[in-house]
Amino acid sequence: MSFSNARIVFLAAILPMLLLVGQAGALTAVLNGGCSTGVLGQSRYINFSLSSSGNASLTNMLLDPTFVGLNITGANSIALVAPGNNYSVSMYVNGTPIPGEYAGAILARYSQGPSVFFASFPCLVTFGNAPPSQVSTVTKERGDNIYGEAFNIGDAPLNVSVYMFVPPEFKVSPHAENFTISPNSQKAFNFSYSKPNESGVSTSFAIGSSYTYKGVHYASLAILPIGLYKNAGINLDLLMLYLSGGVIAALAALIVYSVLSKRRKARKAGGA
Repeated sequence: MSFSNARIVFLAAILPMLLLVGQAGALTAVLNGGCSTGVLGQSRYINFSLSSSGNASLTNMLLDPTFVGLNITGANSIALVAPGNNYSVSMYVNGTPIPGEYAGAILARYSQGPSVFFASFPCLVTFGNAPPSQVSTVTKERGDNIYGEAFNIGDAPLNVSVYMFVPPEFKVSPHAENFTISPNSQKAFNFSYSKPNESGVSTSFAIGSSYTYKGVHYASLAILPIGLYKNAGINLDLLMLYLSGGVIAALAALIVYSVLSKRRKARKAGGA
């Protein structure tokens, strides 16, 4: 067997692997979302805008708005999220919120093919005039725990609540931390969470703090990315299967080539 023929055998062995890996990793989606507020007559609403890049189509997307201090009309849905398109959904606030900022997130559940995935889009929205919050948070992840500190940089004691905004498939304990922070001081907080059993999770957590002071609602938001596992892009188990199968096929081709080369050399030696 010539070198060129051996190369053909080798390529024939790995080509199915390359095609399969290409099929496994070809469909990807990158979602970007943001919030704004508006007023229609006597009604206040939050407008959620969503865009999708990549080449994957997503279906049956359910949107669940979760905001501290706001009562928002139920979940909304987008039947099809096609790549390269932009979408907008209006979610109405029940009642009249007091002026200020509100922290929350739009939690999404959607399908890509037969798999179900989750995403969270942290939002900080404003109704009326809202001076900056005097409370900020710093967080870090360690294992399945979120550790943080809330800082009061103002000159008055504040009754503060700290929340985590995560997809409902995550279990968080406690639901919220409530404490009073003295001026120019800080309070520590700790949350623990458990991941869902679903295979597809691509999300980030948001830590929101809020308080009311002199008739104004204040809020701040810190985003904490969580390590991705089994992302929507490539099925890692399937990829490893394809890679191992391709390597085995390539090694088999090399072994065949080696055996044939030895036989050819042996025939030449016998003929001589």
